Amino acid sequence: MCSSDLALRWTDRFGAIIGRDTPGGASKPAPDGALLALSILGAAPERVAFVGDTEYDVYCARDAGIRTIVTLDENRDGAFLLAEGATHLAHTLEEVGDLLLSATRLRAEARP
Repeated sequence: MCSSDLALRWTDRFGAIIGRDTPGGASKPAPDGALLALSILGAAPERVAFVGDTEYDVYCARDAGIRTIVTLDENRDGAFLLAEGATHLAHTLEEVGDLLLSATRLRAEARP
């Protein structure tokens, strides 16, 4: 399914949906799509997280300066992905949610 098809159902949930068919959104591992999303959202790389499940996601996020949460399955080696630049590992979507929520809480607590 192309990103334009996804956008029809997800635009109310996400500020940017970038796919390889998005103008300016080159295929991973190039960071172009991540950088485009940052630009559309007006977000700084240090304030977001990239959630993925392959080394190509890690390379894309790393080269865009974004922290990476990688979801692991039996086909992925966590040590390899960390060595390649992943900043966090998760085994379930619930763990991804916990990581994202804890980062949000930490930022909120750090504000004066």
